[in-house]
Amino acid sequence: MSRGLQTIAPSKVNVCLLLGPTRADGRHELVTVFQALDLADDVHLLETLDVRDDEVVCDPPVEGENLALRAIRAFRAATGWNGPPVRVTITKRIPVAGGMAGGSSDAAATLRLLATHAAPHLGRTGRTVPDADDLRAIAATLGADVPALVEPGRWLGTAAGERVERLPLLPDGRTAYVVVTSPTGLSTPDVFREADRLGLPRSSSQLALGGRDVRARAGDLPRVLCVNELEPAALSLRPDLRDTLAALRAAGAEVAMVSGSGPTCVGLYDNPGRARQAAPVLAERFGAEHVRLAGALPREQVAALELPRVAGA
Repeated sequence: MSRGLQTIAPSKVNVCLLLGPTRADGRHELVTVFQALDLADDVHLLETLDVRDDEVVCDPPVEGENLALRAIRAFRAATGWNGPPVRVTITKRIPVAGGMAGGSSDAAATLRLLATHAAPHLGRTGRTVPDADDLRAIAATLGADVPALVEPGRWLGTAAGERVERLPLLPDGRTAYVVVTSPTGLSTPDVFREADRLGLPRSSSQLALGGRDVRARAGDLPRVLCVNELEPAALSLRPDLRDTLAALRAAGAEVAMVSGSGPTCVGLYDNPGRARQAAPVLAERFGAEHVRLAGALPREQVAALELPRVAGA
C-alpha cells in the first residue's frame, strides 16, 4: 500500500554574504547568514509501483535537472536504502533561479521525507537511520545552500556555505521582508564568474576578518552588516535591478538587497506594518504576481521541521 508524506520547503535569504576566494573545487569561500522565510514550496513524497524509477514532478514545471531527484539518488547511495521507487511532487511558490534557494530547499525537504519514509526498512535491515548531521553531510554533496535547509531556521554558513552553525532565532515578527521577483532568472554560476571578473572576492585574510565580526553579531545582525557582496555582480549582469532596489528603499525598507545571486530583490523592514503598506505600492509598479510579503519562518514551524536527535549526540 502506498504511503505518503509531506512537508514544506522554506525559501531563504542571505541577510549577510561576504565573498571570499575561489577554492580548489571551483566554489568560493563565503561567510553568510541564512534566514529561512515563510514563503515555501510544498513537497509530497509517495511510494509508488506505477513507475520503475524515482521521479520528481514540479507544478508548475521547472526546466533542467531537478535537485530533488539528485537528493533521492544521493540518499539511496549514502544509506544503502533500496526501497521501491518514490514520486516527489513539488508545488512551487519560491521563485525559480531567483536566489532564494528554492531548488536547494526542495532537495533538503526531500531528504527529510526520505529519512522518515526509509527509517522502518533501514531499521529492519540493520542499517543506520540517518540523523540531521547525516542528512547535512548528504546535502553538502548537492550544493552549498542545501545543508542549512535540512532544518530550516537561522544559520551561519562558512566554507562555501555548506559548513553550518545554528544561530538563535529572532522573535517572531521582528523583521518583515518584501520580496520582489523577476520574470527572468539569473544563473548563479554566471554571477560568480562576473564577481571574479570584477575582482569582488576578498582575500582569505580579509574574509576571516569580516567573518569574525559577523560571527560575533550574527544572532541579531546589525543593519550595517546586512550586505551582499555578490550584489555588484548581479547588478552588472542585470542593471535593471537597481531600479527595484531603489523602489524598495523609497517604500521604506531599512535594507534593500539582491537575494543571493539574484535576481530576486528583498527589502528588510524593522516595522512589519510599514512592510504591509509597502507591498501593494510595489505590486502596483512591478505587478502583483512579482511582489510577496514574507516573514521569518515562525519558531513553531522551525521546531516542527527539526529532526529527532540521536541519544548522546
